[in-house]
Amino acid sequence: MGVNSDIETPNKAPALLTTPPSEQLFALLDSLRKGGVTHAAFEASSHGLDQMRLHQLPVNVAVFTNLSHDHLDWHGDMNSYFEAKTKLFTENLLDGGTAVINIDDEWGRKLYERLKNRYIVLWSVGIQDGANFQILKAESQHFGLDLQIKAAGQDFRYPLALSGEFQAINTVTAAAAAYASGMPLQDSFGTLPYLTPVRGRMQPIHGHPTGARVIIDFAHTPDALEGALKALRSGTNGQLKLVFGCGGDRDKAKRSEMGKIAANFADQVIVTDDNPRSEDPAKIRKAILDSCPAASEIVPRDKAIQQAIAGLNEGDTLLIAGKGHETGQTVGSEILPFDDASVARHALMNLADNDSIRGGK
Repeated sequence: MGVNSDIETPNKAPALLTTPPSEQLFALLDSLRKGGVTHAAFEASSHGLDQMRLHQLPVNVAVFTNLSHDHLDWHGDMNSYFEAKTKLFTENLLDGGTAVINIDDEWGRKLYERLKNRYIVLWSVGIQDGANFQILKAESQHFGLDLQIKAAGQDFRYPLALSGEFQAINTVTAAAAAYASGMPLQDSFGTLPYLTPVRGRMQPIHGHPTGARVIIDFAHTPDALEGALKALRSGTNGQLKLVFGCGGDRDKAKRSEMGKIAANFADQVIVTDDNPRSEDPAKIRKAILDSCPAASEIVPRDKAIQQAIAGLNEGDTLLIAGKGHETGQTVGSEILPFDDASVARHALMNLADNDSIRGGK
């Protein structure tokens, strides 16, 4: 359950907020229980925890992946953001439950130390020696990873159809949570090769005539953008290109930071609009461009995507970042239909048609 899921119930629930209001969440869980569902996984947002949307909801397994610069317009600073996240582990996680923590993340290590005195099972995930679920290798392939893991004393090696080395942490953490929930170890990790990309999360869009990669990702924070670019660099033989913008009415401090990251980690950058909301989109773009002066500025967003795809060569990778799974663009008080993946597919189809007309291969 979360922002990027539709729950299968007798009356199929629409995609939710990351953590819906408590009455909606409890009603949905009750509906699932009555339908015979025995296990449910959900995203616990810092907003939801702060606003007590999860008040008195008992949790058997709690997972921490990472914490990065986001939502500071609400929390004010990273420490307050962290304290909101810890409530899942200190208020909702039952005694005797299991916490699965990414100790490669500095905030994860801090949380791990804090939880040592709780009467819970405490599991660590990471590349570090001594992690309960240790990632031994996560090597990028063209559209995936070669993953080696040591879990509960056993070695596993799988191909993973997910791009980006950070996906190793995400998938191993999820498998550890499944194991903690009662799934046999072999089943928990044996399903990893069958995973497919979540819509808008390092989602490949196939079909470029040159074989160049086109990737859609929700990366809308500095850490997420840097992580996505670093992950894609290792599988890119040509140029790494980026199309992105920043949302309006949100943390303004991250705009210049994301501009610097784009300049440092991408070979070619196009700055465009994300969800400007009530702000002047030109001012948002300027805040990014001030830190990324070599970037091109192209609007509207569909034109930016089309031009970026048309300019790809063999061995190149294009990351279209910021909106991911979203199917609308918020401009002023309106939500206009817009889907990065659909725009990219349409651009690729046009490119293939033109290539065919020219007699290309």
